Amino acid sequence: MNDSLPVPMAQSLLLLVDDLAANLHVLVAGLKNNFRLKTATGGAQALELLARLQELPQLVVLDVKMPGMSGIEMLGHLRADPRTADIPVILLSADTSEQNELAGLNLGADDYLVKPVSPHVLAARARNLIQRRKDRVQLRLSAHVFEHSGEAIMITDGHNRVVDVNNAFTMLTGYEKSEVLGLDPRFLSSGRTTLEQYQSMWASIQANGF
Repeated sequence: MNDSLPVPMAQSLLLLVDDLAANLHVLVAGLKNNFRLKTATGGAQALELLARLQELPQLVVLDVKMPGMSGIEMLGHLRADPRTADIPVILLSADTSEQNELAGLNLGADDYLVKPVSPHVLAARARNLIQRRKDRVQLRLSAHVFEHSGEAIMITDGHNRVVDVNNAFTMLTGYEKSEVLGLDPRFLSSGRTTLEQYQSMWASIQANGF
């Protein structure tokens, strides 16, 4: 066995919603090799399914025109529920008019594709949206760590100019953010920071890059 082979990542879970079984069959056939799939034949059924699921889908593919509850109406329910508000949604429709597309985008749809849709295109759009969501979550986590860390954090650009500092930096050094933006970190050797702190900081940056 070759231990150097990459371990495949767990497939993302998608929810496919369309009132026509034939349409669902086409979507499932085109996506099943790349994703785990759940299906529903209407908006109400899809919302009931979401309420029961412990693992929420990472993306919803939603037909616009369905009896009982349209895709636009279901999208409104998704965005109004904190549990599902952040799930990316791709709307599918045979309608080429701007009205439905604008209605969906204004409610927070992430993409709008006109039928017939190539399964390869749909899979690529789905992967991109799922990755963007993961990136947003990581950015929010990083921002939370940055703001609430007990360690002083200073971020500089490629020209070694300060672009941001966190609250712990202000508390530990006595410098306000407005005082240090755009400065070279060498300002820390000006007297408010001890020589030992300054030397330790630069030793860490040179050794570790942070």
